[in-house]
Amino acid sequence: EDQQSRYPDALGSLQQALSLFGIVGDRDGEAIVFQYKGLIEYGQNRYADALRSLRYALALYRELGDRDREAYTLLDIALVQEKQGHYADALASLQQCIALLQKMGPGAESSPLMELGVIEERQGKYADSLRDLQRALRYFRQDGERNDEAEALRNIGIVQADLGRYADALAADRKALVIYRQLGDHAHEASTTHSIEHVQALLNAGVSPSP
Repeated sequence: EDQQSRYPDALGSLQQALSLFGIVGDRDGEAIVFQYKGLIEYGQNRYADALRSLRYALALYRELGDRDREAYTLLDIALVQEKQGHYADALASLQQCIALLQKMGPGAESSPLMELGVIEERQGKYADSLRDLQRALRYFRQDGERNDEAEALRNIGIVQADLGRYADALAADRKALVIYRQLGDHAHEASTTHSIEHVQALLNAGVSPSP
């Protein structure tokens, strides 16, 4: 049984929980359920419904003064907005998320920083993207988050290739490849190997980046 087939049951259970929390006036529980509901709807590609649920959760967290959950709900909202292709809205949500997390200590904003860099790359904001991805990479290394470190390196490689810096792209990809091999992540090892071969071919052919 795959994950998709379990979503209706999960949504049914969440709806029951919402009814109970509404009866007892548990606003915190209600907010958490709406956040989970939004994530399930996101998994079902029901982006408008997901945004509605997540924004309701966000409003409750703000009402409760729960800054930590407010921040991560903003990250969830940004992921939905990115899927919709609403990059300006996603950037705005991420910037709000990062501003909240920065108050919680250095490195707390590492995941939204990486997502910010990914969206900036898609908008062609390569300098901004590299800056934010490299900041995220530093935090992942400090925290020993090896999988996230590899993902940040892969994203940095994409931006370097966009800029026509194929040697730098290869260096980033090769570092990511070492990590994936150490982690035994064969799927990402294969995709990174393919990327290295592609970038190496561009370098050998002297291909210029697209304007």
